Amino acid sequence: EPTAGDLATARTALREGLILRDKGETADALARLASAYDLVPTPVTGFELGKTHMMLGHILQASELFKKVVRMPMSMEESSRSQTSRDEAARLSKELEPRIPTLRLKLALPPGAFATVRIDEEPINLTGGETVRAVDPGPHDVIAKAGDGPEEKVHVEVAESEIKDVALSPKWVPPKEPPAGKGRDIIYVRTTNPLAFIGF
Repeated sequence: EPTAGDLATARTALREGLILRDKGETADALARLASAYDLVPTPVTGFELGKTHMMLGHILQASELFKKVVRMPMSMEESSRSQTSRDEAARLSKELEPRIPTLRLKLALPPGAFATVRIDEEPINLTGGETVRAVDPGPHDVIAKAGDGPEEKVHVEVAESEIKDVALSPKWVPPKEPPAGKGRDIIYVRTTNPLAFIGF
């Protein structure tokens, strides 16, 4: 449960964030509203943070925040403002869903090779030869590295609702084996009769 200090600080951050947003200082407002949400995640702080992300074009982040707001358990002390935030979050989440763009990462590697892929420095879990990833509209850097080979970097621009294919074929260099006697731990396993534990 948030402390009294958390609640007071979150209220101040929320108020300051809304004032900054009304003045057109949206990026600064985002930082203050994120602080309020981190301290006290409520339907109001979550909705206002998501709305600010949406205003900045971060429709994927906004949509996910709106979904979290809808899933938040209701509190006995909720105000009408909280319910309004839930209703608006549900409406905007449905409106944003078809606008979210997608990257289709197509990875070409020789048999037995493996690779790591990052989008804007965020590691991606690969799902076979083709991986589908939702992203925000705008520019993105896709970086692939196969074993100890050099990084392959592909810069893409994606618009709202667009589905874009990204072909990746990083050069495969097998990883080097660790030197003998280094980087290897010897683990001793001691087995114990389970009856000893039962007796204890």
